[in-house]
Amino acid sequence: MSEFAKRAGYFVTSKEVRWSDHIVGIRTGIYDIATQATITPERAEYAYFSVLYREEAIALIVPRGRSQNLKAKNITELIELLKNTRYCRHNCIRDFWAAFGVSIQL
Repeated sequence: MSEFAKRAGYFVTSKEVRWSDHIVGIRTGIYDIATQATITPERAEYAYFSVLYREEAIALIVPRGRSQNLKAKNITELIELLKNTRYCRHNCIRDFWAAFGVSIQL
C-alpha cells in the first residue's frame, strides 16, 4: 500500500487495528482506506469500492491427520466444532467472519 501511495504522490501511515474497529473507522471517517475488504450491501451505503482486481479462496488449515475431527456440513456446524477448541477461540472465529461482513454470536 505504501508503494502504491508513493507512486500516486501520497504519504501513508498505517497501524494495526481489529477489523471490526477498522470498519467503524471507515464509516466514521477516522480511517481513509481499508484493504482486503469484502463488498456487502451495508458497506456500500457508506464506502466506495475499487474495481475488483483479484479473487480469493478461503481455506481452513489444520495439522495433518486432524481434519477428520472437523467434519461439518455447513458453516454453522463448523463454528460449533471450532468453539473453544485449541484450533480457534471466539475472537478468531468472530473476526474471521467479520472480514466477510458476517456477524456471528458466540
